[in-house]
Amino acid sequence: MTPFLGHQTSDDSAPPIVKPPMISILLGVYNGENDLPQTLASIAHQTYTDWHVVAVDDGSCDRTYDVLAQFQKQFPQKTTLLKNDQNMGLTKSLIKAAAVATGSYLARLDAGDEFLPAKLEKQIDFLEHHQDYGIIGCNYINTFLPSGKEKKSRLPIDNNDIQKTLIKKNPFAHSCVLIRKKIYTKAGGYDETIRYGQDYELWFRILRLSKGANLSDHLCVRTIHTNHISLSLGYRKQRQQMWQGMKTQWKYMSKKNAKHYLYMLGLLSLILIPDMIKKYLKKK
Repeated sequence: MTPFLGHQTSDDSAPPIVKPPMISILLGVYNGENDLPQTLASIAHQTYTDWHVVAVDDGSCDRTYDVLAQFQKQFPQKTTLLKNDQNMGLTKSLIKAAAVATGSYLARLDAGDEFLPAKLEKQIDFLEHHQDYGIIGCNYINTFLPSGKEKKSRLPIDNNDIQKTLIKKNPFAHSCVLIRKKIYTKAGGYDETIRYGQDYELWFRILRLSKGANLSDHLCVRTIHTNHISLSLGYRKQRQQMWQGMKTQWKYMSKKNAKHYLYMLGLLSLILIPDMIKKYLKKK
């Protein structure tokens, strides 16, 4: 298997970490052996090097653990590898990873997604110079496989727009955020009862405690597989995320604001309208 390169340490007898890292990168993976190498390589090639990966193999039945173990072997002082005996889901795996993370900041990354080289450097520079902000995201590029077609996001940038957008839709991409650990802890962390859409619900609590922003730069790449099997799995997951999104909106919306009910109706229509009609409307 190809080495991950980057700022590697090859001395297996190196002493353990003494100084906590600035950034802990939380990585929960289930059966991700094919997508992991480029994801891990994007971490190794970061221009900001004071990071530590906390990876959780969520009961995979492929070679996910082996890929993560090879990365740990190359970066023994910069990797903590955990394994669930059975599949527990992403939320519980992230809670487990965050519990052992020692960084002042938490980053997130999914198998198949990638950080562009300056991602962490630009985000930590922002948070270090804006102490009233607890979370910083960025724009991203969706890459559709096998066609290779790309689409760039246009997320709300400043705190005011993010606060206004929050009740309508998720203003952050999960794999693109950097969060202050103390804000994550104060907000209560991920809700273990939420299997999908756990990030969206967490943002509501974080943005009650601090400001948030997105960098306008496109600093992450998200890979979307468009083969039949991936689409079927993705569609089921997307529907569950939408239902959870409605629950989250109901929980945090103003029950006296008529617009908030309209936002929920909009999301409900996306769930209930058949795909063929949605495709037709989008085309028109």
